[in-house]
Amino acid sequence: FLAVVCSDPRGRWNDVLQDPGPPGVSLQDALRTAELTCGGQPQADLLDRKQVVGFCLMAQYRFVDSSSEQVQTRRMIEAVAAAYPRRVGMCFVEHAVVEAVLLSAPVSLSDISSAAAGLSPGSDIVEAIGRRADNVHVASSTLFPPGSVMLWQTILDEWRRRLSEPMIAHTWHTIPVLARCLAGGTWSADVSVIFRRGGSSVSVPAHCVSWRLQRHALLQPYKHPRGSALTERRAQAFTSSRPGQMRDAYAPAEAIRSIAAARRLSRQDSLHQATQAVARMMFPNTWQQELARARAAGWKAPAKDTLLRARLRLDVACMLFNREQHARGAPALRYLAFDASPQRPGIEVFATVERVVMLQDVPDRLDGQRPEVRVRRLPLNALGQGRQGLADKTQSHVHQIWLEYG
Repeated sequence: FLAVVCSDPRGRWNDVLQDPGPPGVSLQDALRTAELTCGGQPQADLLDRKQVVGFCLMAQYRFVDSSSEQVQTRRMIEAVAAAYPRRVGMCFVEHAVVEAVLLSAPVSLSDISSAAAGLSPGSDIVEAIGRRADNVHVASSTLFPPGSVMLWQTILDEWRRRLSEPMIAHTWHTIPVLARCLAGGTWSADVSVIFRRGGSSVSVPAHCVSWRLQRHALLQPYKHPRGSALTERRAQAFTSSRPGQMRDAYAPAEAIRSIAAARRLSRQDSLHQATQAVARMMFPNTWQQELARARAAGWKAPAKDTLLRARLRLDVACMLFNREQHARGAPALRYLAFDASPQRPGIEVFATVERVVMLQDVPDRLDGQRPEVRVRRLPLNALGQGRQGLADKTQSHVHQIWLEYG
C-alpha cells in the first residue's frame, strides 16, 4: 500500500520513546543517526506541525520477533518490550519500506482543505500534492535513480503502472524523526504491535492486518521478544502469571471442561458431580479409569449432610486452636478492620480482618524492614432486621473476639 508519511508530534512511537531505559535511548540514537543522512528540511522545523514529508510503498505486513535480521527492527521490538514491561503476549508486525521518496519541502496538512477538515483519506492527500506539482527526492527505489529529483506525479504514475493491483493510500502519522527516516529511505521498516488487551501508539493499524489474523496471532504460544537478553529474575517477572493476564491460549475443549468443573465447586451437595468434572478436566482421555481406580482403593465423596457437619466442627476446632495458641503466645499488636455488607433485605454480614504483629518481632527490625504481619479473618456474623447500628456492630465484633480468643 502507499503510505502518506506524515510528521506528527503525537503520532506513532511518541509514548514508546519517552521510556528512559537503555532500549529506548538506543532507538533514539539510531533514529538520529539515520536522520543525518536524510536530505531536505531538518527535523527542527517539523516539531510542532503536522506535515506530509514524503511517501512510501510499504509491504502490508509480516510477523517478526527479536530474531529479525534487520537491526532497526530488533531495536524497535526491544524498545516496545522495555516501555511496556507488564504486557505479555505481544505480537510484532513489520511493515517493510519498498520504495521511498522525500518531498523537497514538507506540505502542511492545513494547506490541504479536506485534510484540515479531518475528512481526507490518504488518496485525497496524494492527489492534492500531485496537483501542486511538487518535486520529490528519490530516496530509495528500484525504479528510479536514487538521489534524483522528479515530479511527484511522474513517480506516482509509474508506481501505479508497475503495480498489478490498485494502489490504496493510507496516512501514516508518526513522530517527526521517524517520518523523515522512513521517507528518506534510511529506515528499512516500521513496526506495529498486537496487544492482547489495550493499545498504544504503536498498535497495528486496522487497514494493515485483519481481525482474523490478529486473533490468529494472539492464539500463538507466548515468547518474550527480548529473549535471552533478560536476566533470569527479569524473565520470571515478565512471564509470571498475574491476575487478569493470560499466559497461553486454551483450546476450546479444555476451556469447556474447566468451566464444567468450576460451576459445581460452590455447592456442597454436588461434590460427587464436581469430582467427575475435575477428573474429566485433568484426565480428558482416562478420567473413567482414574475414578474407578480411586473407588477401588476405598475413596468415596462425602454426602451433603456430612460436609455440613464437618464444616461446623472444623470452624469450632479452629477457634479452640487459636485460643490455645493465644494463651501460650507472646504479646502482640492487633490492627482491626471491619465492614458490614447487605446481602438481602434485612440481612447484613459483618466481617472483621485483623493484622497481628508480634511484639518480639519489632525490636529486631531497627534496620527499617517491615516486621512479619499475620492476616486473619474473624468468624462472620449476621446483623438482623433493625440491628445495623453502631452499638449492634460493636456487640457483634465483641462476639467475634470472644469466639476466637475466649
